[in-house]
Amino acid sequence: WSSDVCSSDLTGGNPTVTYNVQVGRYTKIGNRVFFQLTIDHSAKSGGSGTLTINLPFQVSSTTGNYPSFVVGYSGAVTPASKTGYTDPGRTDLFLQDYNVGTGNMATTALNSSGTLMVSGQYQTN
Repeated sequence: WSSDVCSSDLTGGNPTVTYNVQVGRYTKIGNRVFFQLTIDHSAKSGGSGTLTINLPFQVSSTTGNYPSFVVGYSGAVTPASKTGYTDPGRTDLFLQDYNVGTGNMATTALNSSGTLMVSGQYQTN
């Protein structure tokens, strides 16, 4: 699976990103997905709305299912203090600044270049 950076607000459009590395690895055991991804990019332009990153499978739509993810490294997004999560039924994850807690990062938070590494696990339907 090749994860990429998108916008959840498609009316504003996805950013145009030039990827150097776009690697996603996952293992699915029953309805549980374990994943890690690395995205390294050298250029970015445009896009608006909330910054999202594609997951390999849809998250379970069970009420109250809000899995969180670990951002192991990120020079790709400002600010430096990030965490990730998603909502039930989605196929992507959101990044948040955990020091501020003011909501999801916008596509404008994506730096012009950098690397992002995320890992986690979640339940599918």
